[in-house]
Amino acid sequence: MEHLNLFLEFPVAIPFTGLFICLLLLLLSIIGIAIDSDVDHHFGTDSIFVTAGLSKVPLVIGMTFTFIPMTILTYFLNNLILKIDTIELFFNSGLLGGIIYYSVVFISLFILFIISLFIAGFIVKPLHKIINIEEPPINYIGQQGIVNSYTLDQEKGEIKIFVKQQECLLSATADEKLDYGQKIEIVSIEDNKFKVKKVNK
Repeated sequence: MEHLNLFLEFPVAIPFTGLFICLLLLLLSIIGIAIDSDVDHHFGTDSIFVTAGLSKVPLVIGMTFTFIPMTILTYFLNNLILKIDTIELFFNSGLLGGIIYYSVVFISLFILFIISLFIAGFIVKPLHKIINIEEPPINYIGQQGIVNSYTLDQEKGEIKIFVKQQECLLSATADEKLDYGQKIEIVSIEDNKFKVKKVNK
């Protein structure tokens, strides 16, 4: 019980609580109580989670493996550094010491969270093939964008659209001549080229 209390102390309790919640969600999903979207929701495609290598695993699994090293690192931060006599005496030396203490703690927690993300990315890497999450195919029909080439006609041209907040440049044709910057909508795909039409403002 004494060892458990060490994980319930501030600031260790913050990542430990996150770990507990993630483990609870995983347990509920195993016994079929949790809503599927809670466990199957995935990280976005334009965030640090992708850089850390967590985009190919479900959100709860990624966060579970993030909170494990974060809890351990925060435990060592709290017990080996913050509780050094001189440091602890300084932090307890009045209001200013308390403000500095909480500032150092929360900045440290943010840094440890980022470090833990990359540790989790390394840990879950072998799970990528097991989980085998594939991005659903993108349906370009109906997507709107603009003409990105000087002109766009029946033979050639280029358009720019945004898919999941990512810029995409595509070869396209149109039945009428369109100029740079005109708003368009993709209506079909012919011979690996996208056929578009002008969108009236």
